[in-house]
Amino acid sequence: MKRILTLLLIAIPYLAMGMTDTDTIIWKQNLEIIIQNDSNGINMQLVDPDNSYIQVYEKQYGMNSKSTRWDISEHVNIPFSNFVVTKKKKKVKKNFETHWAGFGFGFVNACDDGLNIINSSNSNGVSMNWGKSYELSFNILDFDVPLIGNNFGMVMGFGLNWRNYVLNGNRMLTYEHNKVMIETLSDDSSVKKSRIKRFDLVVPIMLEWNFGKDFYLIAGPEVCFNTRTSIKNVYNYSDNLKDNYKRGIASNPVTVDLTARIGCEFIGLYAKYSPTKIFQYNQGPEMRSFSIGMYLPF
Repeated sequence: MKRILTLLLIAIPYLAMGMTDTDTIIWKQNLEIIIQNDSNGINMQLVDPDNSYIQVYEKQYGMNSKSTRWDISEHVNIPFSNFVVTKKKKKVKKNFETHWAGFGFGFVNACDDGLNIINSSNSNGVSMNWGKSYELSFNILDFDVPLIGNNFGMVMGFGLNWRNYVLNGNRMLTYEHNKVMIETLSDDSSVKKSRIKRFDLVVPIMLEWNFGKDFYLIAGPEVCFNTRTSIKNVYNYSDNLKDNYKRGIASNPVTVDLTARIGCEFIGLYAKYSPTKIFQYNQGPEMRSFSIGMYLPF
């Protein structure tokens, strides 16, 4: 604006002098001022020769009127713009995505080597209260290895699992001579609670198939590295409440869960079975973990 006002000040003397029917051209700082005088009045234009004579300002003086017009244009120069080639955007196909990471809650039980579950007479005295026995899962991260297109691949990751097994009936767990046993109490005693807690680090090596719209199926082994296992009993003995707690019992340091999960983007259902025993060989009852539950992927 300041630049244009300066040019106008230069042109005013020419306008005041009154001119013949000829054009006058004045150059100032790469701008060209064209002054025309004809029967219609005096017309003054400012043009930019460097940009194909783009008109940036025009003023018309007539007999009884005057008019002004601004033509403003801006040019943005991008470095190396001549080397940029625009291409049509292609529709990007959705990549293979896993659904293992997330939160899970389920009910856990135990079976013997004959797959006898819950109150079985052949279960070596193992009978779990399925309504009070539960597990929590927090799968922190996962990553995928696509195998076939964008719908099928391998899933690996890292997570945490916490399980709480609660016994049924008037029985409790004892730990003597480095061995876990199940003891049935006499009539003058009653068990308030007897449970096993187990905490594991989980590494999956599974396969996932994405099908339909946001539906998936995951199946395969989860390797569980046990970090802590404990037993706790709360019971009445001769009208006295007793509480005992043991940790570091002879549990298997590594177990494997065969897991299957089906669901959609927001929720899923799962089932697990462990062919490996909870306790080490000849260090506890024949117990293998089994669970079902719900899962919320993120």
